[in-house]
Amino acid sequence: MEGNPADAPHDRPGRRRADRRAHVDGLRIGRGCRRLAAAVLLQQYRSWNAGPAHAAGENLVAALNGVEAANAALKNSTTNAALKRAGAAATVLARYPIPNCADPKGYWRAVLVQIQAAAHNARGSGQGALVAAAVVLHNMPALDLKLASELKQTVPGLNKQK
Repeated sequence: MEGNPADAPHDRPGRRRADRRAHVDGLRIGRGCRRLAAAVLLQQYRSWNAGPAHAAGENLVAALNGVEAANAALKNSTTNAALKRAGAAATVLARYPIPNCADPKGYWRAVLVQIQAAAHNARGSGQGALVAAAVVLHNMPALDLKLASELKQTVPGLNKQK
């Protein structure tokens, strides 16, 4: 039988169960996310944001500010070091993933992966660090906007007072 094993009927031995994801407004989200009450989604997100991810996120922001300052000064060695710090901070933050229902398109992971890739690409000396930093700094605002927009849709009440 050809095709995706997830499309196979779930009652056949040796076959994977049918994919239990749904498409909602172009987003592919798990069935469980649709069933969660808005208050539960908001609580999950706030708990995540108040937990270990908060401090790790602050470390990442500080590291990215260092990348921006070093890149503006056009200092290769300082930019390279700042990118390494940002990559390490992104790796730590990746240990505390955002709740799946809050970020079904994966923008959060995309941000972290991009920072880690820039840090990896800046391992050499010279212009590589400046170019890697420029790419991260250029793409970050767009990814931040996409993530913020997605969070407004997926986590009702996020921007309201507690």
